[in-house]
Amino acid sequence: MIRCADPQLGSLLTVMAYTGVRVGEALSRHGCDVELQRRRMRIGERGTWRPKTRDSYRVVGLSEACVSAILTLEPDDDRPIWRSHTRSPIRDYTARLDRAVRLSGVAKLTFHDLRRHVSDRLRRGKVGVKVYQAAMGHSVTTAMREYQEATVDEVLDAFAVLTEERP
Repeated sequence: MIRCADPQLGSLLTVMAYTGVRVGEALSRHGCDVELQRRRMRIGERGTWRPKTRDSYRVVGLSEACVSAILTLEPDDDRPIWRSHTRSPIRDYTARLDRAVRLSGVAKLTFHDLRRHVSDRLRRGKVGVKVYQAAMGHSVTTAMREYQEATVDEVLDAFAVLTEERP
């Protein structure tokens, strides 16, 4: 799917797929918000953009794939990382995603699906609740429950517990 996206969108999708940041959080980041050597990105106020909750202020880790994706855009401290040819933030990101989805043959994908994917990976990685909340920028555990979906295998594993012999 990322191969069907333009460079700006491909970079954005990569970062979102590895960090779970909200699309508004990502698009409001400037080069000065990213410490590529330390592999992290700060999420906080930027211009007119405000985080969703006070817990949305956070630092997220960047994988090597994220660092590479950001470097391809030659980030500038004073400008948005993901920007149009006029160097202002990209505005048609949803249309760009829809076009890439169509070209790739993927049935459907939204930016929020990437956030859910990261949430699910954290849960399956057995990350503690407090760390999960901090990583995702959630202020309450009810948000955690909304993002989690049980797979068929997990449900079957749960029922397997009932058949185990107990001492």
